[in-house]
Amino acid sequence: MATTSSPSNLTVIVPLFPRHPGLRHALATLRAQTVRPDLVVFLDDGKTAGAAEPEKEVPGVPVQVVQVDTTDVADAINRAVDFLDHSKYIAIIGAGGAYAPQRLERCLAAIEGPSRFRKPGIVVTGAILVDSRSVPLAAGDERHAQLARLWAPGREGVGIPDWLGAGDFVLSAANIFARRSYLLANPLLTEVPSFAYHAAIQAGVQGQLEVLDEPLFELNWSGPESGQSALTAAALLRAQIRLLHALREKLNTSVETRRNFAAFHRAAWQNISGLREDLFTQAALQLASMSSQENILKVADHFSASSELLEPPTHLRALRKSEAFADPASYAAALVKARAELAALRTEHERSLRVADAAQDSGWVRFGAWLGDRSARRIMEMDAEEKASVQPPNGEVESGGENNPDQVGHQQP
Repeated sequence: MATTSSPSNLTVIVPLFPRHPGLRHALATLRAQTVRPDLVVFLDDGKTAGAAEPEKEVPGVPVQVVQVDTTDVADAINRAVDFLDHSKYIAIIGAGGAYAPQRLERCLAAIEGPSRFRKPGIVVTGAILVDSRSVPLAAGDERHAQLARLWAPGREGVGIPDWLGAGDFVLSAANIFARRSYLLANPLLTEVPSFAYHAAIQAGVQGQLEVLDEPLFELNWSGPESGQSALTAAALLRAQIRLLHALREKLNTSVETRRNFAAFHRAAWQNISGLREDLFTQAALQLASMSSQENILKVADHFSASSELLEPPTHLRALRKSEAFADPASYAAALVKARAELAALRTEHERSLRVADAAQDSGWVRFGAWLGDRSARRIMEMDAEEKASVQPPNGEVESGGENNPDQVGHQQP
């Protein structure tokens, strides 16, 4: 498909660190986009050999190499966002990621979708898993099952905050397509692992995350179980606390953000990507212990008058009925079952409407409706009684009682 220029000031940021062997392939997929970016910015930390070489990989697109004095990718991207004051949209590629040909076009359409009341700040999509040579993984690779498990809650109807609490389905910074104005107001968390995941959480609880269930980027992914150590868990906990701090103003003023943040943390007890909700609760208790009694009372008074207390959470209803805890996966399964039952009811309703329409034009259908079920059943019973009175062996019939005297001779045809 022929490529076209983007009229929307789209910039693609390409961090050149950490160095990854799939960078050339990533840039090749950038050239093949159905909508080309207006600018490609390479971030160079000064330690990457041959940093100027990638410029040759995207002919026909303006290219800039920006020197950054940091080795933290999120920090470098934040600085680039500040620098790109003529850009409206920001995409990220690199670190083992690559684009499907229609990724930029589909993300642009989603972020400016006319059907949404509030336009999203970030768009993420599905992924195609590849190996280090950018070859799709074999069908039997267990990472496919792991990825399907991460995407299952959302595909079965769970809301985005609960889905984010269940696990990191974003997977990579290469999955981030964002509005620059949103990133300026909500910078990426620095010096934390999985900063793309936390960026999605921050957008999701504010109602500004759009998810496209289409495999629009490639990823060399090692799986969620890799690197799960005490050091990683501690870094994720720090990221959660910093995210809480970043959302402090929204949590004070937005009922929607508080509700979504609570839904995220409820689901995070079941998280399969390494978040430790039990440790986050301990951290919240320690923060409370360091606060003044006056502030603690203010918080208590705030929630005592909150309209959010009027409706109990779904999991509380389940517990009162002695049912299992409504984690995202079981909730999604129940939702699928309810939708199937609703579809069956709609099918039956449509069949009844067709019968009613036919009755308007058919005398036989109206006659059957006039007889009703009981009349029709009685006609069938009488017919069965009449057939039962016939004796096939000799052709004679038995007496039918006082009203049906004995008959002599053979039954007439």
